[in-house]
Amino acid sequence: LLVDGVERSISKLDPNEIESITILKDAASAAVYGARAANGVIIVTTKRGTQGKPKITYSGTFGFQKPTIVPEMMNAYEYAKYLNLALVNIGNVPRFTESEIQDYKSGKKPSTDWWKETLKERAGIQQHSLNVNGGSESTKFFVSFGYLDQDGLYDLSYFKRYNVRSNIDTQITKDFSVSVDLAGRYEKLGKSAVGNGLFSTIINSKPTERAYAPDDVEKGALVSNGQNVSPIGQAAHSGYSKTENSVFQGTLQGVYDVPFLKGLKARASFSYDRWFSKAKTFTTPYEFYRYDKEIDLYTKQKSGGGISLYEGTAEDERITIQAALSYDATFNKLHNVSALLLFEESSYKYSNLQASRVNYISSAIDQLFAGPDKDQTNGGSANETVRKGYVGRVNYNYSGKYLFQFNFRYDGSSKFQPENRWAFFWGVSGGWRLSEEEFVKKLNLFDELKLRLSYGTVGNQGGIDRYDGVQLYDFKQNGGALVGSGLLSYVDTNGKLLSTDRTWEVIKNYNIGLDFGFLDNRLTGTAELFWK
Repeated sequence: LLVDGVERSISKLDPNEIESITILKDAASAAVYGARAANGVIIVTTKRGTQGKPKITYSGTFGFQKPTIVPEMMNAYEYAKYLNLALVNIGNVPRFTESEIQDYKSGKKPSTDWWKETLKERAGIQQHSLNVNGGSESTKFFVSFGYLDQDGLYDLSYFKRYNVRSNIDTQITKDFSVSVDLAGRYEKLGKSAVGNGLFSTIINSKPTERAYAPDDVEKGALVSNGQNVSPIGQAAHSGYSKTENSVFQGTLQGVYDVPFLKGLKARASFSYDRWFSKAKTFTTPYEFYRYDKEIDLYTKQKSGGGISLYEGTAEDERITIQAALSYDATFNKLHNVSALLLFEESSYKYSNLQASRVNYISSAIDQLFAGPDKDQTNGGSANETVRKGYVGRVNYNYSGKYLFQFNFRYDGSSKFQPENRWAFFWGVSGGWRLSEEEFVKKLNLFDELKLRLSYGTVGNQGGIDRYDGVQLYDFKQNGGALVGSGLLSYVDTNGKLLSTDRTWEVIKNYNIGLDFGFLDNRLTGTAELFWK
């Protein structure tokens, strides 16, 4: 996934910022993206400024969301009937009497729809976007502000997102231009402390159990779902889980049109992306009644686990550097040649910290210091990777009819040992625009008809551990050997052995395609046959 030429996620991108989306599948188009192209490439381009007076655009939506499909569960009568049948089939005693089954059927005994009792039928959503676009002949700008507020299907669940983006293009001199792209995003995510486990609880709840206790027991009190939990309690009273994400993305790019050779351009860019996440889960027990059918007794109890708190932070940064030379020229109005040479380096760092405390005596203060020292935990980890690549591409077309491309990529990854770190990948493709041939023009049928063939290789290192080429050890501060001034013992991590010969996975792509257009290109299509 590339956003404005840089590897970035599009999952939380404001749709109002997007100018275009392109999907690359065949080797000819995807190979120059190297290690990122093993499973194809999605290229997203954000909007940029245009010359003219500032134009302000606002768009807003208000609406409701509901699940596309809600699981259709048995009611109490169906559940009692078929559970009895299942028990008899395996030689056991039926769970329900025939009288009870008829009571469920007639409605004398209640039937609980746990989905409706626990969740709302629909949830509200609103989204707002404000864009400003304009500029002079030398400087153009696009600025966007976005806000999304999405409720969940229960009170503790929600998602809020704030976006800001600024894309500025400036022509410094006749031959030199600079682009500065800045984007920021802040997100707040909330849900119950049990998370997505809530939906499993709902699905496994028995419809023959009451959601709430009778008034003569305790008005409004929760009742177990038959599995010794209450999904309503999990959704509303089991505590909360909150996550906050802060994202910054910045790119500085310069383009120089070499004056002494028309068509030659030099481009350099520096991108810095940073993500910081803070998560907090405060789990609290809730009270509910458990009903014993055999003695017709409701017994109050608490959900298990006690009061506990987990907090964690994580952050990563990605630095991408690119330097490129490109050339594009046409000779004798028939021969068009373009070429690209590119160097790219991408470095990635990640780190995290976690801490937790359990068995709080009170839920009044949801902070780590308020919990007991006994059984507290903490931990953290960090990792980093670097990838470099040299890219080359040459395109040639004759009179717009016959097209040819050759590309290569020489990639290196820190995941492998030095002797296996680098690999060479290449691709070649050809195209024939049949619609430019006289014998096709005479048919007076096609506005566009092009045949494409391609073959290429790309590399993949995504499934390899970051430290696959490094021997790892667990270090303990007790017993073992004297190393320097410290007493340490060491053992292999999970028995992991050093990988001395692993290197890039190579994917070979074969593709043949046919593009066509009819009726002044009002009807267009593509047929593809590919083998990976």
